Amino acid sequence: MSREEDVPHFIFTEEPLGLPASEGFGYFQGDPGCSLGPDLRFKLETKLGYGTTSSVWLARDLQNNDCVAIKMLNGCATQLNREDKLQELKVLQRFSFNSPSPLPVETSIHSTRLLTHFYHPGIETDNREHLCLVMKLMGPNIHAIRERLPAYGYLALLTLTTDDITPLGLRPPEIVLGGEWNESVDIWTYGCIEFPEKNAKEEDVLLYQMISFCGEFFSPEFLQRCSRSREYFNTDCKPKKFDRFSRRTFQECISCSKFPFSEEDIERAAAFMHRCLRLDPKDRATAMDLLEDQWLAS
Repeated sequence: MSREEDVPHFIFTEEPLGLPASEGFGYFQGDPGCSLGPDLRFKLETKLGYGTTSSVWLARDLQNNDCVAIKMLNGCATQLNREDKLQELKVLQRFSFNSPSPLPVETSIHSTRLLTHFYHPGIETDNREHLCLVMKLMGPNIHAIRERLPAYGYLALLTLTTDDITPLGLRPPEIVLGGEWNESVDIWTYGCIEFPEKNAKEEDVLLYQMISFCGEFFSPEFLQRCSRSREYFNTDCKPKKFDRFSRRTFQECISCSKFPFSEEDIERAAAFMHRCLRLDPKDRATAMDLLEDQWLAS
C-alpha cells in the first residue's frame, strides 16, 4: 500500500470536533444549556449550523431577555483574528451600532449587526480560545432572505469583502488572481450563495470550476490586470493544470437544487446568476441593476 493510500480520508456530517487548532480546526465543544460570556450572560439554546471556521448558536441573552445568534470561531480562526490575518471582528465592529460611522437606519434593519463580543476558553489545551461574535438573530437561511429581497428595495451588500474574510469557494477571480477589486466582489459572492456548488480546496480547481460553470474563459485583458495570473495560466490564457472542460449550465445546477421552480423561473434565475457570475468584474451587474432584474421582481 502506498503512503497516499495509508492517509485516512474523513467526511464530516458535522464540524470535526476534537481536531486541534494547530491543524486548522479547534471547534467549540459545548451543548445546549451552557452559559458563557461575561457574568454568564448568554445561555445556549441550540446549534444553528457550522461552517469553515465556526459554529453558530441560538442563545438567550439573560440580561435583556432576548434571543441572539452567537458565531463561535474555532481556535485557528480566533488566533488568525488576533494576528490580524483575518479581519472579521474588525469589519463587524465597523458596522456595529457603536461604530463612529454606522450604516444608515433604513439599511441597518437588513444587515447583520455586532452587539458585543467576548472570548471563551476551549475545553482542550490545543483548541485555544474561541472568539464569540454576538449578533442580532436574523432570517433562517439565504433562500428565505432572497424571497424578501424585492420588498427591501435594495441589496444590503457590504463593500469591505476581502480575501481575508471570504472563504475560498466564494472568492471571485480578481481576489484569487491578485487583481484590483471593488464592490463587485459582493455581486459574485451573492451569486455563489444563491445556488452554491461544492467549495474548491485549491485555487487551480476553483479557477477550473469558474470556467466550467460560467461558460467563458478568462480574457487576456483581465489576466493582464492580475498579479498572480502567471501562477495559474499559460500565455494563451488557458489554465496550466487543466486542458479539458465539461460545461454544466446554471439551468442544470438550479434543476438539481430541488427547489420547486417552473421552467420560466429556472431560466430567469439562470439569467440572474449569469449577471452576477461574470469572470471579469467589469462585466458584472451592479446591485442597482439586480434590483430591476425580472427574477427578483417576479
